[in-house]
Amino acid sequence: MKKVLKALKTLIPLLIILYFGAYFFVSVFFPDKKITVFGYSLSIVQTGSMEPKIKVRDGIFIVRVRKDNLKEGDIINFRARVKNKAGEIEEINVVHYLGYVGEDGAYYKTQSHSRKEEGSFDLWYDEEGMRTERINPEDILGKVAFRIPRLGYFVETFRDPMMLLLLALDGLLIILLAVILKEPKKNAEGAAAKN
Repeated sequence: MKKVLKALKTLIPLLIILYFGAYFFVSVFFPDKKITVFGYSLSIVQTGSMEPKIKVRDGIFIVRVRKDNLKEGDIINFRARVKNKAGEIEEINVVHYLGYVGEDGAYYKTQSHSRKEEGSFDLWYDEEGMRTERINPEDILGKVAFRIPRLGYFVETFRDPMMLLLLALDGLLIILLAVILKEPKKNAEGAAAKN
């Protein structure tokens, strides 16, 4: 029984570390994939539309929420259609305030930080390419549960191939130094044993 408990004490933390390591790996190398761990998914803020409340490169954790639990003033994550630089409509993930809840939650209106201050609503594109203030309930991905300031800088470091190469070289240098520094001890111990 003691062996089983000892094995579990070693195995459970190892599995947790492995699980979060895999989550971090997918978040770094496949940022468009949304993975949920214990009900939370991670996003890195790319624009300053929510400053000063949420800044560029902050990590935000999104939790799924029932639509009837949403209220005005909540900070939500949702899909919206915008025009890209080529003038084509594309769908992106956005984090803004929930500014208005339509009757029975049939639609919602959102506000960036500056629009909340001035009392107006964001403009998006609908499926037909027409401008609208409304977003559909199925476009809401969740509510911001909490944020970690500047987490994006750390995550983006691991997305940069040059940084990954430098980190790998640093790791190899540390291992090489550890081997070199252990060699004299072994030689000294061997010489002392011969005497």
